[in-house]
Amino acid sequence: MKVIDIIVEKTETIKFSYRIAILVGTIVLIAALFCYFFYLPKAKKIEQLNKDITTLDKRIRKAKALAKRLPEFEKKAKEIDKQFKLALKLLPNKKEIPTFLEQINHIGIDSGLVFRLFKPSHEIPKGFYNEIPINIEVEGRFHNIMTFIYRITTMQRIVNVFNIQMRPVKRLSPQLKATFTAVTYRFAPKDALKKKRRRRRRR
Repeated sequence: MKVIDIIVEKTETIKFSYRIAILVGTIVLIAALFCYFFYLPKAKKIEQLNKDITTLDKRIRKAKALAKRLPEFEKKAKEIDKQFKLALKLLPNKKEIPTFLEQINHIGIDSGLVFRLFKPSHEIPKGFYNEIPINIEVEGRFHNIMTFIYRITTMQRIVNVFNIQMRPVKRLSPQLKATFTAVTYRFAPKDALKKKRRRRRRR
């Protein structure tokens, strides 16, 4: 007797309701095994792929948006570069300082003043630039002194004037003696960088 015939014969002895239950159970078991070993791993992969696609889509849209704004960024970069070059003109470097001081001296003489004191002080570091105070004492008429101050404060380079004091050279004399501090500025990014390095070494 064949094995299949034996199985069929045994099956025929089982009640019909039990047969249905076994069939349903077998189908459920097969479905469960299929879901566990095939469907669920594939579903997870599909879910992960969908997430990756969504992330890539966002990146692509962001990149496209940035690409559209590229001309705007280039324009801003050119404007910043232009402003930086202008700042360099307003802040002389170390080599230009002597020439700059000579210009101030010439303006004073041209304004009809006599210099009694013209003394640059030690530079004061302020980060990417240094302050250069210049102690000035001149003699001349009020109009000439004010003309001199106006001319140096309207130079292409930045010059600020502080602590202006005036008094007559002699009593009731139209000649005045004026003392003040003119402060100019020097571009000094290398000096600031050196100081940072020194601080790091000390730490």
